[in-house]
Amino acid sequence: MSDHSDHSDHMGEPTGLMSPGNGVPGHKYFQRVYWAVVGVVIGLATLVNLANIVLCRQRLRQARRDIPHAAKPTNIITRSYATLTAIAREMAYVSPPWLQIRTYWKKFDIIYSFGFLPLGRTSVIIAYFVLLIVLCFYGLNPKDQWQWESIGYRSGFVTICQLPLLFLLAGRNNIIGLLVGSSYERLNWLHRWVARGPFVTASIHMAYWFKSWARYRYIGTKVQTDPVVRQGLAAWAVLLWIVISSWAMFRHLGYEFFVIQHLVSFTAFVTLVYVHVPKDNHLWIWIPVGLFFADRLVRTGYWIYTNLALFHRRRDGGKTDGLWSCKAEFKPLNCDMTWVTIYDPPISWTPGQHVFLSCHSILPLQSHPFTIASLPSDGKMEFLIRVEGRGTERFIEHAEKEFEATTEGEAELGIITGRKRTVMIDGPYGKMRPLRQFASVVLVAGGGGISMVEPLMRDLVQHWRRRRGDVSNENSKVSSSWLDGGEGIVTRHIQFVWVVKSTDHWSWSSERLSEAMRDAEELKQKYDLDVQLDISFYVTCYESKVFPNKQKNSKYRDASKKNKKKKKEGDENSSSTSTRTLTRHVSTNEQSSGSLNEKDPAMIKTETNVSVTETEKVEEEEKKKEQDSSHEIRRRGGGGGGCAPNGTLEGCCCQETITDEDAITVPCTCHTQPSSQPNPSTSSTSSSSSSSTKRPASSSFEDNPTQSSQKPPREPMNKDITLHPSIKRIYGRPDCRELIRRTLEKAQGESAVVVCGPWSLAERIRNDIVCLSDERAIHKGTGAQGVWVHCEGYGYA
Repeated sequence: MSDHSDHSDHMGEPTGLMSPGNGVPGHKYFQRVYWAVVGVVIGLATLVNLANIVLCRQRLRQARRDIPHAAKPTNIITRSYATLTAIAREMAYVSPPWLQIRTYWKKFDIIYSFGFLPLGRTSVIIAYFVLLIVLCFYGLNPKDQWQWESIGYRSGFVTICQLPLLFLLAGRNNIIGLLVGSSYERLNWLHRWVARGPFVTASIHMAYWFKSWARYRYIGTKVQTDPVVRQGLAAWAVLLWIVISSWAMFRHLGYEFFVIQHLVSFTAFVTLVYVHVPKDNHLWIWIPVGLFFADRLVRTGYWIYTNLALFHRRRDGGKTDGLWSCKAEFKPLNCDMTWVTIYDPPISWTPGQHVFLSCHSILPLQSHPFTIASLPSDGKMEFLIRVEGRGTERFIEHAEKEFEATTEGEAELGIITGRKRTVMIDGPYGKMRPLRQFASVVLVAGGGGISMVEPLMRDLVQHWRRRRGDVSNENSKVSSSWLDGGEGIVTRHIQFVWVVKSTDHWSWSSERLSEAMRDAEELKQKYDLDVQLDISFYVTCYESKVFPNKQKNSKYRDASKKNKKKKKEGDENSSSTSTRTLTRHVSTNEQSSGSLNEKDPAMIKTETNVSVTETEKVEEEEKKKEQDSSHEIRRRGGGGGGCAPNGTLEGCCCQETITDEDAITVPCTCHTQPSSQPNPSTSSTSSSSSSSTKRPASSSFEDNPTQSSQKPPREPMNKDITLHPSIKRIYGRPDCRELIRRTLEKAQGESAVVVCGPWSLAERIRNDIVCLSDERAIHKGTGAQGVWVHCEGYGYA
C-alpha cells in the first residue's frame, strides 16, 4: 500500500532504492540482509548434517573392523563436538507442560488443551521474529511521523522477500530438508511459523500507511480512489484467512478441505500481491511460483513411474498384470484398525518412512499419509490404519464387507478371501539418522506407533544377522546406501517398549516380534555375539469397552468373540452358586516354572488364568475394606478419567507406573461407574464381577487349577496368539525415565531414543532425557555418553 500508485518516488526512482536519509541504506538492502541471515542458518545446519554423516560413516567403518566402543568419542575433535551437541540438546529438548482449560457449557464438560513447542523450536521462532522486527525498524524512529511512510515502505519490502522461504519449506521434495538432513513433515512446523512472519510484517506495512493517512483523515478517500490500496487490503485479508485456517483446530476438522482451500487461498494471495507490489519486486513472486511447479513436476513424474505397471516387473521376473502396479488387500482388525497389504511393491524404502496412499474405488479423490509397517525384505508393503475420520472409516468398512465372503472357519483364523483393490502410492517420504550408528537404542511406541517403531527394530536385528554372515534366511538380506554409511552396525542393545490399551493389539505384531527375539537369542548363542534385545508390552486397559462405539455390526469382530460367548454363558451359570471366582494373570516368570505349551516349548500362551474359590469369610472382610479399596480402584481402575472415549470408568485403566519390569503384575480389574440408568449389557454380570472389581491387586490367591477360571472381559483377536517367553507382558504404565536410565548406564557410546505415539508421550520422554542428561552430566567430564532423541506423533500436520 503505497502513497504513489506508480510505486515510484517524485524523482521517478524505484522505491527499492529510496533511502530515508541519515546514512540508512535503501529498502532492497534489507531484503539482502534477510536472505544473508537465512542463508547462514541453513549453511550451519548443513554443516551439522555433513558432520553427522561423516561421524556415522566413521562409526560404521570401525564396526566393520570390530573395533570396540565405535560410538564413543575418542579424540579432542569428537569429544568437543559431543560436548557441544549435548549442551544444545539439553536446551532444545525441554518441553513446557500442556495448558488445559476446563469449561462447562450447558450439560457439556469441555476441556481445551494447548501444547507448547520444545524450547529449541521456540528459540528459533523468537529469533526469526526478532530479525523481522529489526529489519522493519532499523534506522527509523517509529515516533517520528515523517518516517511513518518509510516504515511502511520498508516493511512491505521485507514482507515480499519472505515468500521464497515459505515455499522452500512447503514442498515434499524439499531442498532445505535435503541440505539439513530432514524431511518435509519435520519442517512443517517451521513452514507454519514462517508463514506468520509475512502476516506480521504486512500488518506493520498496512498500519503505518494508515497511520500516516489518518493525520489528514485520508484513509477512506485513499481506499476508494486507489486500486493499489484495495489490492493490498484484499491480499492482507486473504493472508489473515490463511493464517487462521492453518491453526491445528481447523486443520483437524477436515484435512482434505484444508488442503484444497489452502492452495486456492495462496493462489489468490500471490495474484493480489503480484498486482500490488512494484515491478522491480516481481522476482520475489516468480521464485516461489517456480518452486511450486518444480515440486509438482517432480512428484508427478515419480508418481507415474511408481504406479504404472509398464515400468516394473514382479520379483519372479514376470510382468505385472494390468495398467497399475499396486494391488492391495484390506483386512479388518480388532480395535478399529485396518491392515492394508500391497504385495510385490514397485519401490523400496527405509524403516520409518511413509507414503501417501489412495484407493479411489473406496475413497475417491483422497490421499492419506501412512507409515510403512514392513521392511523391503518382506516382499510386501504393509500399513496399520487406525480409524480417525470418515475417510479411514471407509477402509475398515470395505474390509468388513470383504470379510463377509469368508467362511466361519476362515473368519476365526483371520483369513480374508476378498479381491484386491487397485491403490496408488506417492513416496516414500521421511528421513532420520541411521540407528545403526548408536551403541544402544530405545524404541517406545504408543498404540498404532508400532507401525513405525517395529520396522526400525527388525532392521537392526537383520543387520546383526548380516554382520555374522547369517544370510540363510532370505529376510535377513538388507540394503544400505552410501549416504547411510554402508554396511555395519554399532548397536549392541535394543530396548523395545510398546504401550497398548488392550491385548488385542498383540495380534498385529506378535509373530514378527517373536521372530526378532528368536533371531537375537540365536545370534547370542550361536555366534556368542554381544547383543541384547529386550521387548516389553505394557497393557493399560482391558478391551471390554475400550472401543464401544464401532463394534456394532462387524462380522469379523463378532467372529473373534464366538469362543468367548460360550465361556460367558458358563460364567453366568457359575455366578449363581455360593462361591466366587477371582482371576489373576501369571507373569512370564511364573509360567516358566509351570507347564509350557506342549506343541512348541519355545512359545508360551499370552494369558494363563488361575482361579480359586474363597469362603464367605473373605467376602465379609472385603465389605469392611470397601472404603480402603476405593483408593486402589482409582489407582488402577481410573477414578476420573477412564479408558473409554467418553472419559468414564467404562474402560479398565491401569494407572500404576511399573518401575520393575521383572515384578509380577496382574490384569486390571474392571470398574463401572455407578449410574442411575444401569447398562443392560453389563447388568447380567455385575453380580459376579463386582466383588473382584473392588479387591485390591495385592490380595493373596491360592492357585487351584481344578476350579473353572473366569476369563477377562475379552480375548485377543486370535486365541492362539503366542509370544516368545522372553517377551515381557506387563499391566500398567512404563516408567520411561527409569527404562532409559538403565539403558544409558550400560551404553558403550552414544544412544538413541525413538518415540512414536501421542504427543504427551513424546513430551514426557523429551523432558526425561533432559533430566537424565543434567543429572548424569553427559559429556561434561563424567564419562556419561550422549543421547539423541527422535519423536514422531500421531496424525498428519
